[in-house]
Amino acid sequence: MPWVYDDGGFSESGLTQHRRKHGNGVVAAIAIAEQRRYQDVYYELRTLQFDILWRARSKKKQEHSGDPHHGVFVEVFRPYLIERGWEWTPTMTVGSGVTMHLDYEEIPDLPVFLARISKSLVAVVNGVAHCTHDPSRDGARALYGFFEPGDSM
Repeated sequence: MPWVYDDGGFSESGLTQHRRKHGNGVVAAIAIAEQRRYQDVYYELRTLQFDILWRARSKKKQEHSGDPHHGVFVEVFRPYLIERGWEWTPTMTVGSGVTMHLDYEEIPDLPVFLARISKSLVAVVNGVAHCTHDPSRDGARALYGFFEPGDSM
């Protein structure tokens, strides 16, 4: 799958003191797909993430810093996107195995969508992945599902 380097505006955001330690691209992917400022998406997700962490019971979540640059929990970004008008389409279920890959021949024919892959999201615009690295693993990366803009967007 073709890809282009795109950090979603991170380098211009003024948040560079938070250097991305794990290469988490959830904030960047949403900023790219919605054509919004990186820092606006970052602060919205950070607020939601702190709320989840404040109520967390799991040790893993309690030890998380809350900074979206260290990862954004699915239970944060999924409702966030759905509330913003995105529609979720799963491509695999528990026990089904991999049914689609992040491969040009298998991805949905949509102008813009957010691909849900392991531990992240990737913005795909006109069949090209926008990310800070090649997310496809040469077409072998499992596609868990995707968010597409709803009718209200």
